Amino acid sequence: MATMRTRGFTIIEVVLFVTISGTLAVLLATGWTGMLNTQRYRDSVNTFQSYIQQQYNLVYNVENAREGNDKKCVKNGISGAPQVQSVAGDYRGKADCVLLGRYIFIDGGKTATSYPIMGVEPDSPTASTTEAAVIGDYNPRVVTSGLADLNISESSMTLPWDATIVDPGTTDARTIGIAIIRSPQTGIAHTYTKAETVLSENPFGTLVNDANENEQRLCIDPGAILAGGNRAVVFRASASSQSSIESEQDSTC
Repeated sequence: MATMRTRGFTIIEVVLFVTISGTLAVLLATGWTGMLNTQRYRDSVNTFQSYIQQQYNLVYNVENAREGNDKKCVKNGISGAPQVQSVAGDYRGKADCVLLGRYIFIDGGKTATSYPIMGVEPDSPTASTTEAAVIGDYNPRVVTSGLADLNISESSMTLPWDATIVDPGTTDARTIGIAIIRSPQTGIAHTYTKAETVLSENPFGTLVNDANENEQRLCIDPGAILAGGNRAVVFRASASSQSSIESEQDSTC
């Protein structure tokens, strides 16, 4: 009579099986994490790009949203800068100020806040024909207070998924000011950028000397493992509309 024998796995075979299975599980988990992080990273980049593009719409599509006649923007007699004052029985549209654009302050690489830029009609316009000089005549200022009285509000966004705006080639969080100002002479928007450390009412001083319209690349660090390279949101030179704001892969980021 034949005897049936059952042969099991050896210890070496079990160890090999466990090792290979563990390795495959790690590779699968790493690949999945990388793909998930990549999708989140792209969402961060697209969110920031869309926010910047939206500011150009606010610059070109100006609305007079003041509900009452008890407050208006007037010219400060000392500095010549715009300021909010109380008035009695005045009519909408009689303010001395001009809404020129938006100022985006990026603080610590995480938060971007947009404020209105207002100016005042100059008493003696400059003879210069340069756009920067014409804009400078309006004494543009970032309005950070009294916005509720004019029914104008700032808007903010925080980069999602732990992404951070950084200096190229580093992980150092970046703080920068971006002014989008529509020329009272031509109606064309100009984008000026300048490294800043704190929010200021007059961050650019004389636009001709203190700011530039060169191409600006804002690298975005994902803060996580990616299945692809880092990207930058790019302000093209002389950016004048939302189509001038693009995102692309950047090896220097």
